[in-house]
Amino acid sequence: DPSIATAALRTNPEGILKDFKYFGFLFEALCTRDIRVYAQLLALKSRVNENKMGEASFLMVMTGGQYAYRRNDGVLVVPVACLRN
Repeated sequence: DPSIATAALRTNPEGILKDFKYFGFLFEALCTRDIRVYAQLLALKSRVNENKMGEASFLMVMTGGQYAYRRNDGVLVVPVACLRN
């Protein structure tokens, strides 16, 4: 959990933004943590009311990995590093 690292360093948002490399590590940890919560993406899809929300255009899992690919079930696996410029 990136909040634990932030608390241990006794920093705040302004302090984190002064070190973009460290910010990147925290952001990747945050994404990875959140994705673990939603790791059952196909189960999550079945819980969405498609009549109300419409069908999802794609399903994607963001990871801390290095390679992007499409799983056999159509779910995209995309490294968080792909979000950078």
